[in-house]
Amino acid sequence: MFGMTDLFPFFEWISVVYFLLPIASSIAPPSRLYGRKCLQSYYTPPKCIDHPAGYGCDCGPGFHWNTVMCMSTAVDSRLEFKRQEPVRYTLLLSKAFPSLSQFTVVFWVKVMDSSINGTILSYKHKSNLDLLLMRSGPTLWFEIFGEGFDTGFKFRRNTWYHVAWTWEAHDGNWTLHVNGGFYNGTNGQQKSVPSGGEFVLGQSSMREFDFDTQYAFVGDIAHLHIWSFVLTSEEINAVQNGCTLMYCGDAVQWTELRSGTRGSMRMRWPSGTVKQQCFTEEKVAITCNKYCSDLIGAQCNQQTVENIEWSRTPAVKNISISVCPGTIKDKSGHLMGNKTVSEIATRPCYVTAENEGEWGKPEINNCISEPLRKLKYKFQKSLFATVVNESTILDLSRELCNHTDKNAYTNPIDVAAVIDLLEMIVNTQAEVIMLEVVEWSDGRQNYARAQEVFPTLEETKEFMEIVADIVNNLLNQKNREGWQATQPAGTEADNLLQVIKTFARVLGRSLNYQVTDGSVKGTFGFEQAYFKLARNRIEFSLEVQWVEDFQGTYFPNKVDTAQYSIQPRYGSIEISDRLLELTNSSNTAFVKISSLRFRGMAGILPNHDPKSTGMEAKEDNVNTPIIAMFIFPVDDLDLSRNLSSLITYTLPYSDTFNISNPECVRLVHGKINGTRIKMWQWTREGCQLMRDMGKSGTCTCSSPGIFAITTDMYNDNWNKGEVHPLLMNFASYTGCASSAVLCLLTYLLHIYFRTSSNTAFLHKNMSVSIVFSQIVFMVGIDRYENTLVCHVFAVMLHYFFLTTFSWLMNEAFNLYTVITYSVHSHGGLSESGSSLRYHIIGWVIPGVLVGAFVGSQRESYYNPAMCWVSWDNIWLCIGPAAGILLVTIMVLIFTAKEHNENSYTKSEKTNKFILNIMKALWTQVILITVFWSFAFVSLKMTDRIIKYLFGLFGFLQGVFFIVFYFLLHEEIRGIMKGMQKKQSLVIQGYNDQEDRTTDSVSASCHLIEKEPVEVVTLETKARRRREFRGKKKPRRQKSEVETILGEREEEEMTSDCEMITSL
Repeated sequence: MFGMTDLFPFFEWISVVYFLLPIASSIAPPSRLYGRKCLQSYYTPPKCIDHPAGYGCDCGPGFHWNTVMCMSTAVDSRLEFKRQEPVRYTLLLSKAFPSLSQFTVVFWVKVMDSSINGTILSYKHKSNLDLLLMRSGPTLWFEIFGEGFDTGFKFRRNTWYHVAWTWEAHDGNWTLHVNGGFYNGTNGQQKSVPSGGEFVLGQSSMREFDFDTQYAFVGDIAHLHIWSFVLTSEEINAVQNGCTLMYCGDAVQWTELRSGTRGSMRMRWPSGTVKQQCFTEEKVAITCNKYCSDLIGAQCNQQTVENIEWSRTPAVKNISISVCPGTIKDKSGHLMGNKTVSEIATRPCYVTAENEGEWGKPEINNCISEPLRKLKYKFQKSLFATVVNESTILDLSRELCNHTDKNAYTNPIDVAAVIDLLEMIVNTQAEVIMLEVVEWSDGRQNYARAQEVFPTLEETKEFMEIVADIVNNLLNQKNREGWQATQPAGTEADNLLQVIKTFARVLGRSLNYQVTDGSVKGTFGFEQAYFKLARNRIEFSLEVQWVEDFQGTYFPNKVDTAQYSIQPRYGSIEISDRLLELTNSSNTAFVKISSLRFRGMAGILPNHDPKSTGMEAKEDNVNTPIIAMFIFPVDDLDLSRNLSSLITYTLPYSDTFNISNPECVRLVHGKINGTRIKMWQWTREGCQLMRDMGKSGTCTCSSPGIFAITTDMYNDNWNKGEVHPLLMNFASYTGCASSAVLCLLTYLLHIYFRTSSNTAFLHKNMSVSIVFSQIVFMVGIDRYENTLVCHVFAVMLHYFFLTTFSWLMNEAFNLYTVITYSVHSHGGLSESGSSLRYHIIGWVIPGVLVGAFVGSQRESYYNPAMCWVSWDNIWLCIGPAAGILLVTIMVLIFTAKEHNENSYTKSEKTNKFILNIMKALWTQVILITVFWSFAFVSLKMTDRIIKYLFGLFGFLQGVFFIVFYFLLHEEIRGIMKGMQKKQSLVIQGYNDQEDRTTDSVSASCHLIEKEPVEVVTLETKARRRREFRGKKKPRRQKSEVETILGEREEEEMTSDCEMITSL
């Protein structure tokens, strides 16, 4: 009995099979085998994930999509029998072996040593040891009910073989298929195989509970299945060639043997039986999308067409785009820039008969600017009319030319609209070109004569000039924003080049008709049969030559240079007179050759995504003008595969600085075929670099087309001339310099006042570390001139960077030590111990770390773009600093806790002094961390704002350093107060030679730490002064108020001295 919850997996499995059966029948004709008995635990339905590019099948860990369903990775496995000893075998334990009146056993086997008479499989039932038996050597041998058969087939070592063994009880017939080979015979024992026996792989039973290792199998066995019926030869072939592994035996299947391994068995996967690629990634995606579309519903995949990204949409729905490309809204939501766009585009998504989503034609007219949209409607009305004459075409062409001349296009759809209108003009011009021919016959021979050509030669030239002006205007720099906004990048430039190729073909056909009509002649032949023009961004040449007298072509030639100022230094292309040697077409009388050169077009036809960074952005950049050659025979014979000589072109590099690896490339146009989009690309196929002259390159290509040269914009073997980023600016230098100056000033003032406490000692060392780190950073970060000097500065910067954080940690340790000692000694604050440990932590350990890093990383330690650690090894800096900083913060937290718990044992003055030191430490921890963080970011991101923030925090760090470590430092204040006291005593006439020293705390306190009576009366000191000088002066007696104030001042100074001595 089972409940309803147990039925859910069953119904889910039935639904999956319902959807899979049509797919399975189309892939595998033997449907009675395919997937019907496969264990559900190894074959599960996927979870459909809706991705922008289509459905994805999530199978979970350990499973993968096999084009039909999710299959466990463990299915494609093999059992490995390495040696005969010790005993190793595999049993069928998951169920009882069934009774079989006929069977088909199919498996893959690989024998390691064919001389070993190893047992592939065996079946015993009670006392019958070997009802079924198959052995591998020295030849393939099997036994049925004690009757053995030797096939004579010998396995080759270490080679996979597919074996299929069939048998029928009613007539005893058996067959054996080995890799397509066929063997058959008859067995005398016509009875069924009993159930409940022991089925074993790799061993043969010798006694009831033992195996004969003499006949143990050595090799691999994979994908063993047993069916309770006889498979046909077609079904056996289907099982052998099946990649999805969906053929599962109904009696025994491979996955049921996994649990019966015994001894030193090994199960390996993948099995290795399938050598070829079963299915491509494209087939995986298609079958998954088909499965999920049938299960959930068809959708149209995300697609970028007409410069708009159309998101994934369910079938039988329309998608709308509310904001067109090239439009910008302000904060209030109003349209900025092109205000003539109505901001909506739509596209339908249909469902096909195969239940797949298919995009319809997008409607983007509302995204076109209003003047251009009106012009498009006018074009459609005029050019789609029943009759169109040449004057209409020329009028519309002039109107489009004026529009491109007077307007700048920031909207990529406007750029695309102009290209579409130009294509309409060119295609219509192709339709109106015609040649009227008069034919007659004298009874013996037929004659023909050209009577009239449309359009005329003058009209054709005018049309050529207008189209050239339109293209030149469209490639103007003013439209750069619109070109760069095209999606995908370069698509519209590729469309424009396809239109220009059609334009060249149309002009070639027109010129050919003019030659046939006799409108174009020459002194010696057809040397005047050409069209040429030159604009700033496009240069064009078209010539017609007679096939019988083909002389080759070179662009630009002397005529181009002399009459049209087309200079060869911007690139040239040629083909020799041997071009048509292999052409045997008798219909080809004339050949038209068109040559074009485009300048400034490489930027809008990039070889990779313009937004890409890193290595991709540096490699294979189009670094020359674009040049093209098209060949058009009169009967449209394709000469692209019949060229007997190569096309040669030479192009100058647009950028010659630090370039490398030039490659000759040819443009392959993009295509849209239904829902599939083939992107355009630059390909090296058929093109080869002949020579590289440093400033230009020469290439050869085997077929006509559009050509360029790409280069890598860096060179790993040459760094001296590399353009380095601006690492420091005025703000960066100001911040570093102010921090260094203020810290250095603090150090010098401590030296001047001769401070001697441990705290002052730590302040001085930390100031030295900060000063050196700032100076090394300012001076050495961009020392690219000498590699050795640059490496030295990188190591020094790393060292002083770590010492700064180390001395911060020393400051924290010192404060914690002093407070803890004072608590446990039940006395005042006191410092003791050697400063050697601070030197080791502050100067030695960072040096050891940096030395170890440099020694282990060697050349990879250094950054090639700056005198600093490489970004790949930046953890060498951040890791130790972060660890030191973490320790410092923990020590400060414990210090604050210790002080908070024991502050009542100290005076208010001492507590205030401790709080000042803690504030100073926390301030430096925060400011130094933020300062160096912005330093790293400013090196990685050369942004001006980052550098200003870097400079600002450098300045703040220096200011707070001098404020806390000099102006608010108690030892300095105590010394200054002592100096003030001494000066006041000198003014009163006191001049004790023993008390002149103010260079230490004890000396300054010596003037103050007297008995109160001496301070009040001053009588003893007055007598000593008189005795010393030999003079007597009148003495003014102090009032009572002055005496009390003097006592208070002395008590205050005594307290100060006590704290200074301790800290």
